[in-house]
Amino acid sequence: MEAAILFDQLIVGGCEFECEDNVRDLGVHVSSTLNFDLHIRKKCQVAYSQLRNLRCIRKHLTQNSIDILVHGLIHSQLDFCNGLFADIPAYQLNKLQRFQNTAARLVTCASNEERSSNLLERLHWLPVQARIMFKVLAIVFRVVKGTAPNYLRSMFTHAQGSYRLRSSVCIQLSAPRHRTKIADRSLEVEGPKWWNVLPGHLKSADSETTFKSKLKTYLFKRFHNT
Repeated sequence: MEAAILFDQLIVGGCEFECEDNVRDLGVHVSSTLNFDLHIRKKCQVAYSQLRNLRCIRKHLTQNSIDILVHGLIHSQLDFCNGLFADIPAYQLNKLQRFQNTAARLVTCASNEERSSNLLERLHWLPVQARIMFKVLAIVFRVVKGTAPNYLRSMFTHAQGSYRLRSSVCIQLSAPRHRTKIADRSLEVEGPKWWNVLPGHLKSADSETTFKSKLKTYLFKRFHNT
């Protein structure tokens, strides 16, 4: 069941404010139903426009140049605020994945017959779902290590029976229960769920840089079955 704004006007300090169906906040398009259909559509429009421009000049670019341009222009669109996409509906995730697949074909000059998963593996790219998990888990790691801002740390609590040693291996986080599907996609729910099933060698990383490196390898093997 989707949440929605059920009123047309707000009155604050005697001033009336009209309600909009969609607003943009820090580059994120938020609708009154709190889904990301508009945001994903806008992102894909911009990204596909960039891809068309790159396709026109692809034959003049070296492999290193196209790699740099795709990461700077394309993956930046996929990764921007992608922590918000945790557990989004499959049809939304598929739109983002199809876009990344198109970018992979551009970089590799592959035919439409070649499987997209093989192209992503060849390029050593994490698929969209893995990139979302990577972003969320990097935030949770900072929370566990105590380096995240207080407003983020206050969102998480240790599960009963969880305790701290010199490492983070034994730290389990508690995921709150919510009544709506939208709330269940929040960082405070998805973060603990993904963190708690990570293997110990990831949780025990002594720095964020090491954690991210190990996490990328872990997710790459998991999603590409290598």
